[in-house]
Amino acid sequence: MDETNEEMFSSTSEQFNNPSAIDIRLNASKEILYELERNLRGADLVYRTDENGNTTQVVNQFGSPIANKEGIQKIMSMLRAIINPGTVQGNFKDDYFHSHIAFLERDLCDTLLINQYVWEMEIKDIHSFHFTAINLIIPFFSRLINNEERKSMSITTHTQESNTVQNGSQGFNLFGRGK
Repeated sequence: MDETNEEMFSSTSEQFNNPSAIDIRLNASKEILYELERNLRGADLVYRTDENGNTTQVVNQFGSPIANKEGIQKIMSMLRAIINPGTVQGNFKDDYFHSHIAFLERDLCDTLLINQYVWEMEIKDIHSFHFTAINLIIPFFSRLINNEERKSMSITTHTQESNTVQNGSQGFNLFGRGK
């Protein structure tokens, strides 16, 4: 009897194995928040290794903060409520997406302007930060339109498995059964 044992595995996770594809999708919010906080602080957190191989985290100041500590904390808190893995799993119709973005633009601008003096912000910095934030928020939120993020996530995590076993002249031995 001939024995043919074929196994086929396929994954449509676009060049990534499933866990890494999901990590990339869900961690996008961290990158956006990092860029916004970096912009507010005028600083990066970098890792440096000394001659003994010890790694330490160091603040690399590349500009001036555009708000005081309280302002940075409050702004980032507001942004974390907007930009996170949970919010991107929603489902917006196209018209709701546009009205929501308009609301976010207005609300962020109002919050920055109302707190301008308390948070020690200059109007030029408010404009610049608002522009940067909205231009990072829009593509992030566009993933919600017509449930495309969930559809895409479903494709990313979809795995097919197929087993074909054919009996031939050499017999069949599945799980130790006779020939």
